[in-house]
This record gives sequence, structure tokens and C-alpha cells, in this order.
Amino acid sequence: MMVSKINFTPDRQYLEADNLAGLIDLYLTDSRLRLPTPATAKNYAYLLGYLRTWWAGAGPGLAYELDSRAWQLFDLWLQGRQCTRSGGALALTTRKAVLGKTRQLLRWAYRWGYTDRDWSDLLPALRGGTLPRRGPDLAGLARLLDAAGSTRAGVRDQALVAVLAGCGLRRAEAAGLNISGVQFHADGGGVISVLQTKGNKPRRVVFDAATGRYLAAWLDREDRRDGPLFVGWAGRRLSAHSVYRVVKKACIRAGLDEPGRGPHDLRRLFATEWTRTRHGLGD
Repeated sequence: MMVSKINFTPDRQYLEADNLAGLIDLYLTDSRLRLPTPATAKNYAYLLGYLRTWWAGAGPGLAYELDSRAWQLFDLWLQGRQCTRSGGALALTTRKAVLGKTRQLLRWAYRWGYTDRDWSDLLPALRGGTLPRRGPDLAGLARLLDAAGSTRAGVRDQALVAVLAGCGLRRAEAAGLNISGVQFHADGGGVISVLQTKGNKPRRVVFDAATGRYLAAWLDREDRRDGPLFVGWAGRRLSAHSVYRVVKKACIRAGLDEPGRGPHDLRRLFATEWTRTRHGLGD
């Protein structure tokens, strides 16, 4: 008769990662040297910041050993984590990006000889379903503009929402706009020069008369000829995060605060309407 016993100390493969933070630092330094824009390198640091934070707390309890179970715990930690930018739960796309960047880190470490094998295969597959994401329709946009106009900075906030929806800009692109880059046409529409783009390639975008009305009201209120287009109370340029906060608060007031609702949904609305009604136009 053959008898087997439970083995409480099975052989397992793990990476001794007591200096994981140092490895992350080396990877980010290398990334900054080879990536085309500082913004991309900053995003790498943001995503790997979740790994750094988790390991600082979990590492001692795991004896600084990274095996498949440890990576599963990391994934569970991400599922219960709040987003450092919006304060809400991490979106599935963010978790995917964090795990993807962690895989890149481990592959990079093996490629350059910092580890003896590629440990990226131990990371778990992403779990969880995506939430439906729809941008506001035109009626929702009207409610959003009304809500934006109900604040102390209502003229500015309405112009900002109008530009995001009417030009399809990213929040960082909107934050980087300058007054000198706005040109009005006789019909009330016009053109805006976008200098701070994701691909670092300046472009010009058109806006219609509806967007132009909100822009003109804001510029008349400011009575300035140069400098940042959108500024805060101290006269300083709004940051990309401030743009997000303006739109997010307006969404809440307008009853449009679905998970993740923000400036990118206005960009999505622009793309939908442009394809539907203005396909082929541009500058």
C-alpha cells in the first residue's frame, strides 16, 4: 500500500526582492533616457508607484519573497485600492496598466541581467469585467454646461467644458492653451492652437460658434491679450488635474457622475458628433 503525506513546505520559485524599490528606480531612470516625452516617463512612475507602495507594506510580511501567491495578493490589493488621482476605485484599465507596467519592469530586469530569469510569467491575468462607458449625449452636455455655470468661476468653467467638448481636447491639452492661440472667425467660430500635445506635435483645431460664444464670454471677462487661457483664482494656469476637478464637479451637479466620468468623456462625445455630422472637416 502506498502512503503519501501532505507537504507543508513544497518547492516553489520566488524572487528575493528586498530591494525592489531600487530596481524600480533603475528602470525609471532608464525610461527617462529613452522615452520621447517627460509626460510618458511620469506616467511610468505613477503606475509603478502602486507597486512601490504595496511592496513597502507587504514585503516584510512576505519575507521579501515574490512568488505567484504574492502577485495574486498584489492584484487583490489593487482591486481594493483608491485611485490617487480621482479618489475613486481603480478602474479596470488602470489595474491593467499597472500589471502591464510591472511585467515590463520584470522583463527589463531579466534582459539587462538584474535577475536570472524572466519573472513576469508569475503575474496573474487581469480579473473583473469592464463597466460600460458612454459619453454624455447632447442633452447631457446642455445640463453639464448649466451646472458648470453655477459656480463662482462659472464663466471660466463653461468655457472650459465647451472647449473640451467642442474641440475634443485632452485635459492636459486644454490646460496648456494660451490666449494668443485663439483666433475667432466672422461667424463666431474659430481655431485654437494646441501646443502641449500627447505626441509633442502641435496642431490646430477648429471650434464652432456655440463653443465660440462661451470662449468669447470668458475672454471678455478676463480682458487679457496673452498668457494662459484658463487660470485659477491666483491667476495661475490651471493644471491638468484642476481641469479634471472642474469637469468632475460639474458632472456631479448635473447628475452625470457615472464611474470615471470626466474630461475624456467629453472627448468621446466630440469624436461621436464629429463622425456623425462633420466628417471630413478640419484645419
